[in-house]
Amino acid sequence: MTLTPSRIALGLAGLAVALQLGLTRTWRQEAAALAEQHQRALNQQRTERRRLAELETRAELRAQATALVGRSAATAASDAAVQKVRIAIVEALDSGLPSSRLEVRRGPAPAVATVTLSTAGNFATVVELASTLAQPRSGLVFRRLSFSRSGTGTLGINIEASALGGVS
Repeated sequence: MTLTPSRIALGLAGLAVALQLGLTRTWRQEAAALAEQHQRALNQQRTERRRLAELETRAELRAQATALVGRSAATAASDAAVQKVRIAIVEALDSGLPSSRLEVRRGPAPAVATVTLSTAGNFATVVELASTLAQPRSGLVFRRLSFSRSGTGTLGINIEASALGGVS
């Protein structure tokens, strides 16, 4: 068999095709691996951003709490501050809680007020009230919280809390 230019060209073309197919396959595998690695990095970035946001929120809440607790005894609670706490809690009470007993009085520093609340109602209303009062923006720190079920199918709640200020 003689090497003619057409056979050499055909051989080189076959070699080029084989080389192209081999390299293309390798490049595709590498591209898929890099795409997967990139996706993992993006997912990790999202997770870390969420964690950072949570940590920043905690730090902000901690700074607010420190500022509230750091009040001195010289800044004793005024009647207006106690009234503001009382109004905020009354606004949080639902009309579905007809019999509520609320006592709000001046509290020892750093607390603005000491709150005692007893009420009863259907499960959803009582739990929603507890959830609303437990939110950081309420300014309340629960000292004691207890639920009790009555024979009539209603849920009772008793709350003892300190209002540190910042009631909204």
